[in-house]
Amino acid sequence: MNNLITTRPIDSLHSRTQEIPTAPWFPNLITLDANRRPDLFIWNGALEPAWLQQWLWQHQWQTVPVDLLGLWQQTGGGDMYETETILGPLAEVHSGDNLLEVNNYWHRQGLPSQSLVFHQGVSELSTVHLVTGHYVQLSAEDFSELASYTSLNEWYKKLREEYAERYGLTTPEPSYPKFFPPEYLAAA
Repeated sequence: MNNLITTRPIDSLHSRTQEIPTAPWFPNLITLDANRRPDLFIWNGALEPAWLQQWLWQHQWQTVPVDLLGLWQQTGGGDMYETETILGPLAEVHSGDNLLEVNNYWHRQGLPSQSLVFHQGVSELSTVHLVTGHYVQLSAEDFSELASYTSLNEWYKKLREEYAERYGLTTPEPSYPKFFPPEYLAAA
């Protein structure tokens, strides 16, 4: 599989191609689509797992679900399609994609503290509820709940519906074990 996907260096707005490390035990539909159509995804760049864990603890976000943690480790967040952004810890503040700054803003607007915004679209926010671990899509206007999902893949499948046909992402997704790495299952 070709793991070359487009990333955006922290110090530049110019994209470049870089191999993003993949964790075979952590398949997700977002990175599979990014490998199929790298022109639709511009990532900030992989994050060192120990640094990311420490940074999340520092900001009291230690209960982030493992699938979102894995996505940030692989990509650092970034832009998808025309209008979708996965916020990133190291994204530039002035770009509006910085995880800490965006969350500070929305919490000042009244978003409950147990909600961590990880995605922004045109008129919607996607959050992870830090107590339940559910992914919740909210109206950016009044924080009303539009939908709730139990996993990052489930959340992304709904978002993807808007773009899949237009960009040729309609091929069936591969199936993966829910909890165990393929190497573990093969050895069992």
